[in-house]
Amino acid sequence: MKHLAANSIMTMSAYATYTLCLGGMLITSTKLAEPEAVGQFALGFAVATPIVMFCNLQLRVAQVTDGAGRFEDGEYLAVRLLSTAVALCAIVAIAIAISGFSAGSAVVAAAGSGKCFEALGDSLQGVLQRSERMGRFSLSLLFKGVFSLVAFAGTLALGGSMVFACLAYAAVIAVIVIIYDLPQAQKLTGVIRPQWNFLRLRTLARSALPLGAAALLSAGVAQIPKYAVTVYCGTREFAVFAAVAYLVSGAQILACAMGQAALPKLSHHWFNGNLPGFRAVLLAMIASVASVGLVGLAVAAVAGGRLLAFVYRPEYAVHAGLLQIVMAGILVLSISWILTNALQAAQLFREQMLVFGAGSASTLLAAATLVPSYRLPGAAAAMLIGSAVQVAASAFLLWSESSDVSAATAPSGNL
Repeated sequence: MKHLAANSIMTMSAYATYTLCLGGMLITSTKLAEPEAVGQFALGFAVATPIVMFCNLQLRVAQVTDGAGRFEDGEYLAVRLLSTAVALCAIVAIAIAISGFSAGSAVVAAAGSGKCFEALGDSLQGVLQRSERMGRFSLSLLFKGVFSLVAFAGTLALGGSMVFACLAYAAVIAVIVIIYDLPQAQKLTGVIRPQWNFLRLRTLARSALPLGAAALLSAGVAQIPKYAVTVYCGTREFAVFAAVAYLVSGAQILACAMGQAALPKLSHHWFNGNLPGFRAVLLAMIASVASVGLVGLAVAAVAGGRLLAFVYRPEYAVHAGLLQIVMAGILVLSISWILTNALQAAQLFREQMLVFGAGSASTLLAAATLVPSYRLPGAAAAMLIGSAVQVAASAFLLWSESSDVSAATAPSGNL
């Protein structure tokens, strides 16, 4: 557990830094670029992110949890190259459809190319994660976050356009993938080259396709309440809701980091029939996330108004009650993400889509019912309801599948 804790701390720090650097790019653009250019930059990530999420097929998860060694690293890389090419073509096509052949479409395409280079690096990071080299994995995230922010901000500060700033970001990501991710992965496995057996690549892509769909569905619980606030309440109240949610995002970072660090160990326990070990790791992560969340709830209850006033502006203090509901929702959502990693470790990919679908559907229903009447607290309650449904569905699925696991066999849900 000490090794898992150390890996979680490293990964959490890397994810936190990476997330802050991406936010820093947006903040920098508002300081150094025209409002129209800032909008183009935001549009670039808004267009690219869901496309890349789907086309990634979460191949790193499949790679890390491939305990039986069904596919080679070169085959994972080959599928990633093909899916990333499809993603880039889709991003460019959508950019042109939205803005024509203009500076705006060039910004979208440039930002999208950076996300695509990140996707290629993600395949190589899968080798590091599978070998539990989370220190090297974390350094990759740190390098990409810090150096891309420096390149992006430096380009704008020197008078470059938003297109060149986005190209600088993309170039930095590409360089790090080539000079760091690739050599680090090859130290563990030898030379990694794409392997072009198209029958096997088709099998791999089809088996991972549910992961791509799950990646889109997984965002529903967190994003649907925000869309509902925008529709029913307007952009001003949406800004308040987003600011309050950002204040408690630390629990999400912790859950993500712990889940990624524990994924190889959970997969090993599951496929070796070691259910006590699997449960011990899973419960330890849930306890850690729950402890942080309960502390956050206590702080929100005692000093939520003062905290909001200090971090933002005095007028935000009236939303202390909202902060408590959001904190509760984020706590339950973070536990659901821990359970999601457990489902991924067991390679219950198709079943995982049902869990995400249930969470998104319940969130949508709750948001449509509550937000028109209760506005921001209604949106926070919708997140809490959807998260609770997702936790219950994940726990039930793990319980039912674990009954079929023995020391010599994989679960029935294995692909």
